[in-house]
Amino acid sequence: MKVYFDVFSNDELISDSYQITLEYNDVIMVVPSRMIAKGGDDVDIGRGNEFGGGGEDEAVDNTVERVNEIITGFSLQETSFTKKEYVAVAKAYMQKLKKFLTEQESPRINDFMQGATTFVKWVVANFDEFKFYTGANYDQSAMIVLSYYKNPEDEAPHFLFIKDGLREEKY
Repeated sequence: MKVYFDVFSNDELISDSYQITLEYNDVIMVVPSRMIAKGGDDVDIGRGNEFGGGGEDEAVDNTVERVNEIITGFSLQETSFTKKEYVAVAKAYMQKLKKFLTEQESPRINDFMQGATTFVKWVVANFDEFKFYTGANYDQSAMIVLSYYKNPEDEAPHFLFIKDGLREEKY
Protein backbone atom coordinates (compact mmCIF):
# COMPACT_ATOMS: atom_id res chain seq x y z
CA MET A 1 0.00 0.00 0.00
CA LYS A 2 1.13 3.55 -0.74
CA VAL A 3 0.45 6.37 1.70
CA TYR A 4 0.78 9.99 0.64
CA PHE A 5 2.16 12.64 3.02
CA ASP A 6 2.21 16.42 2.62
CA VAL A 7 5.78 17.42 1.71
CA PHE A 8 5.65 20.47 4.01
CA SER A 9 3.59 19.45 7.06
CA ASN A 10 4.29 15.70 6.88
CA ASP A 11 0.57 15.08 7.48
CA GLU A 12 -0.76 11.79 6.15
CA LEU A 13 -3.41 12.85 3.63
CA ILE A 14 -4.52 9.88 1.49
CA SER A 15 -3.56 6.37 0.41
CA ASP A 16 -3.83 4.29 -2.73
CA SER A 17 -6.53 2.18 -1.10
CA TYR A 18 -8.88 4.71 -2.74
CA GLN A 19 -9.61 5.02 -6.45
CA ILE A 20 -7.37 7.86 -7.65
CA THR A 21 -7.64 9.58 -11.01
CA LEU A 22 -5.39 12.37 -12.24
CA GLU A 23 -6.54 15.62 -13.86
CA TYR A 24 -5.05 19.00 -14.80
CA ASN A 25 -1.77 17.79 -16.38
CA ASP A 26 -1.62 15.01 -13.77
CA VAL A 27 -1.35 17.66 -11.04
CA ILE A 28 -4.65 17.01 -9.25
CA MET A 29 -5.50 13.67 -7.66
CA VAL A 30 -9.29 13.23 -7.64
CA VAL A 31 -10.49 10.78 -5.00
CA PRO A 32 -14.13 9.77 -4.46
CA SER A 33 -15.07 9.30 -0.82
CA ARG A 34 -17.87 7.52 0.97
CA MET A 35 -19.84 7.81 4.14
CA ILE A 36 -19.35 5.15 6.82
CA ALA A 37 -21.06 4.33 10.10
CA LYS A 38 -19.21 5.31 13.26
CA GLY A 39 -20.34 4.27 16.72
CA GLY A 40 -22.93 1.71 17.73
CA ASP A 41 -20.46 -0.30 19.77
CA ASP A 42 -22.94 -2.64 21.48
CA VAL A 43 -21.18 -6.01 21.34
CA ASP A 44 -23.03 -9.20 22.27
CA ILE A 45 -20.96 -12.40 22.35
CA GLY A 46 -24.09 -14.52 22.49
CA ARG A 47 -24.37 -14.93 26.26
CA GLY A 48 -26.87 -12.15 26.96
CA ASN A 49 -26.71 -10.87 30.56
CA GLU A 50 -25.23 -14.10 31.96
CA PHE A 51 -22.23 -12.26 33.37
CA GLY A 52 -24.22 -9.43 34.91
CA GLY A 53 -24.59 -5.91 33.72
CA GLY A 54 -26.68 -5.02 30.77
CA GLY A 55 -29.26 -3.34 32.94
CA GLU A 56 -30.77 -0.02 32.03
CA ASP A 57 -28.19 1.79 34.20
CA GLU A 58 -25.34 0.26 32.23
CA ALA A 59 -26.65 0.79 28.73
CA VAL A 60 -24.12 1.43 26.01
CA ASP A 61 -24.55 4.51 23.85
CA ASN A 62 -25.57 2.89 20.59
CA THR A 63 -25.68 6.09 18.58
CA VAL A 64 -24.48 5.50 15.04
CA GLU A 65 -23.14 8.53 13.22
CA ARG A 66 -22.43 8.72 9.48
CA VAL A 67 -19.01 10.24 8.82
CA ASN A 68 -16.84 10.75 5.77
CA GLU A 69 -14.23 8.00 5.55
CA ILE A 70 -11.43 10.27 4.22
CA ILE A 71 -12.04 13.10 6.70
CA THR A 72 -12.14 10.67 9.63
CA GLY A 73 -9.44 8.28 8.45
CA PHE A 74 -6.86 10.98 7.75
CA SER A 75 -7.91 13.47 10.46
CA LEU A 76 -8.57 16.26 7.98
CA GLN A 77 -9.50 19.55 9.63
CA GLU A 78 -12.13 21.71 7.94
CA THR A 79 -11.16 25.33 7.44
CA SER A 80 -12.69 28.22 5.53
CA PHE A 81 -11.63 31.03 3.25
CA THR A 82 -13.18 33.90 1.41
CA LYS A 83 -12.51 33.76 -2.31
CA LYS A 84 -9.84 36.46 -1.95
CA GLU A 85 -8.15 34.60 0.93
CA TYR A 86 -8.16 31.34 -1.03
CA VAL A 87 -6.51 32.97 -4.04
CA ALA A 88 -3.78 34.41 -1.78
CA VAL A 89 -3.21 31.07 -0.01
CA ALA A 90 -3.20 29.13 -3.30
CA LYS A 91 -0.74 31.57 -4.89
CA ALA A 92 1.63 31.39 -1.90
CA TYR A 93 1.42 27.59 -1.85
CA MET A 94 2.07 27.31 -5.59
CA GLN A 95 5.19 29.47 -5.26
CA LYS A 96 6.37 27.48 -2.25
CA LEU A 97 5.81 24.19 -4.08
CA LYS A 98 7.46 25.49 -7.26
CA LYS A 99 10.55 26.38 -5.20
CA PHE A 100 10.49 22.91 -3.61
CA LEU A 101 10.19 21.20 -7.01
CA THR A 102 13.05 23.34 -8.35
CA GLU A 103 15.26 22.31 -5.41
CA GLN A 104 14.33 18.67 -6.07
CA GLU A 105 15.19 19.16 -9.76
CA SER A 106 11.77 17.82 -10.70
CA PRO A 107 11.00 17.54 -14.42
CA ARG A 108 7.36 18.37 -13.58
CA ILE A 109 7.74 22.09 -12.82
CA ASN A 110 6.14 23.33 -16.06
CA ASP A 111 3.34 20.72 -15.94
CA PHE A 112 2.72 21.61 -12.31
CA MET A 113 2.52 25.35 -12.93
CA GLN A 114 0.22 24.98 -15.95
CA GLY A 115 -2.07 22.42 -14.30
CA ALA A 116 -2.18 24.20 -10.94
CA THR A 117 -2.95 27.58 -12.54
CA THR A 118 -5.84 26.10 -14.54
CA PHE A 119 -7.07 24.24 -11.45
CA VAL A 120 -7.09 27.36 -9.24
CA LYS A 121 -9.00 29.30 -11.91
CA TRP A 122 -11.61 26.51 -11.99
CA VAL A 123 -11.88 26.51 -8.18
CA VAL A 124 -12.34 30.29 -8.09
CA ALA A 125 -15.02 30.10 -10.81
CA ASN A 126 -16.90 27.47 -8.77
CA PHE A 127 -15.84 28.66 -5.31
CA ASP A 128 -19.16 28.12 -3.51
CA GLU A 129 -19.11 24.40 -4.41
CA PHE A 130 -16.01 23.65 -2.33
CA LYS A 131 -15.08 22.83 1.26
CA PHE A 132 -11.49 23.24 2.39
CA TYR A 133 -9.36 21.10 4.71
CA THR A 134 -5.90 21.00 6.20
CA GLY A 135 -4.05 17.99 7.50
CA ALA A 136 -4.12 16.96 11.15
CA ASN A 137 -1.56 19.64 12.12
CA TYR A 138 -3.84 22.41 10.80
CA ASP A 139 -0.96 23.99 8.87
CA GLN A 140 -2.57 26.43 6.44
CA SER A 141 0.75 27.07 4.72
CA ALA A 142 0.84 23.41 3.67
CA MET A 143 -1.53 21.74 1.21
CA ILE A 144 -5.17 22.76 1.29
CA VAL A 145 -7.31 19.74 0.40
CA LEU A 146 -10.58 20.53 -1.36
CA SER A 147 -13.81 18.59 -1.60
CA TYR A 148 -16.88 19.02 -3.77
CA TYR A 149 -19.81 17.02 -5.06
CA LYS A 150 -18.95 16.03 -8.61
CA ASN A 151 -22.53 14.89 -9.17
CA PRO A 152 -25.49 16.24 -7.17
CA GLU A 153 -26.75 12.70 -6.52
CA ASP A 154 -23.46 11.53 -4.95
CA GLU A 155 -23.69 10.43 -1.32
CA ALA A 156 -20.24 11.82 -0.52
CA PRO A 157 -17.86 14.34 -2.09
CA HIS A 158 -14.74 13.89 -4.17
CA PHE A 159 -11.49 15.10 -2.60
CA LEU A 160 -8.78 16.95 -4.52
CA PHE A 161 -5.07 16.69 -3.68
CA ILE A 162 -2.08 18.30 -5.40
CA LYS A 163 0.03 15.32 -6.44
CA ASP A 164 3.28 17.29 -6.65
CA GLY A 165 2.84 18.34 -3.00
CA LEU A 166 2.73 14.74 -1.78
CA ARG A 167 5.49 12.38 -0.75
CA GLU A 168 4.76 8.71 -1.33
CA GLU A 169 5.72 5.95 1.11
CA LYS A 170 5.21 2.25 0.43
CA TYR A 171 4.19 -0.10 3.23
